[in-house]
Amino acid sequence: MYPVVLGNPRVTSYGLMLVLAWGVAWCLARKRAVHLDVPAYYVDGLMPLLLLSMMSGARLAGWLVQPAGPDFANDHLLFGGLVAAALVVVAVGRVTGTPLGRLADTFAFALPAGIGLLRAGCFLAGCCWGTVCSHRWPLAVTYPQGSPAYYQHLLGGQLAAGATRSLPVHPVPLYELAGVLAWLATLWLLDRRWTRWGESFLASGLGYTSLRFGLEYLRADQQFEAGGLTNSQWACLALAAICLATGARRRSQAAHGRTELYRHLP
Repeated sequence: MYPVVLGNPRVTSYGLMLVLAWGVAWCLARKRAVHLDVPAYYVDGLMPLLLLSMMSGARLAGWLVQPAGPDFANDHLLFGGLVAAALVVVAVGRVTGTPLGRLADTFAFALPAGIGLLRAGCFLAGCCWGTVCSHRWPLAVTYPQGSPAYYQHLLGGQLAAGATRSLPVHPVPLYELAGVLAWLATLWLLDRRWTRWGESFLASGLGYTSLRFGLEYLRADQQFEAGGLTNSQWACLALAAICLATGARRRSQAAHGRTELYRHLP
């Protein structure tokens, strides 16, 4: 856990990774836009809007879902930011007349890459920690005094008096980072096999929601709500259903002669 990189001026590890994630996502989206024959200036104009919408959407969702949570609760929800960003992309696509499937595919690799880097920032900042595990687990980590994990264990009466570190926990952000990288490699291999616009982005969304749904069972900063699922798991199910329904609808449209749905890549 290294929450602060520099003290003066103050630079946090999460803030640094956020900037890096945004820069990498911007570069990937720009390169992808050229490949898909989407004007690069669309990406340049979209990225600042997406940053603002994701940050405000994540904060608003966190406030709506858990406005009075404990001090160590996560007050930003990624899925709120993703929904807000998706609405921005749809609006820009409508205004510019760019087919939404083509515009969405521009961000098929940028989105998971950015999320993966953000998870590295979460690990350095000490948030999104996992459930308690055996100290014999080779990937187990402990957090120092003052960290959210330490605070949670202390309040729960799990720590002995005078303990200087938390109990060993699963490094869930690193699990998610590894899973995202593996899925990115899979997407890269499968991308040219798909023939319709939007399929790469929908596959990207399905892959991430599946990964995140499973990892929620190992996270200790989330509370299980209705149906024995966390709010994030319900969001995963909703977004996965939207991806599947959108894919089915586009396949049906393509089968009825909507030829503009088909990709023509060099």
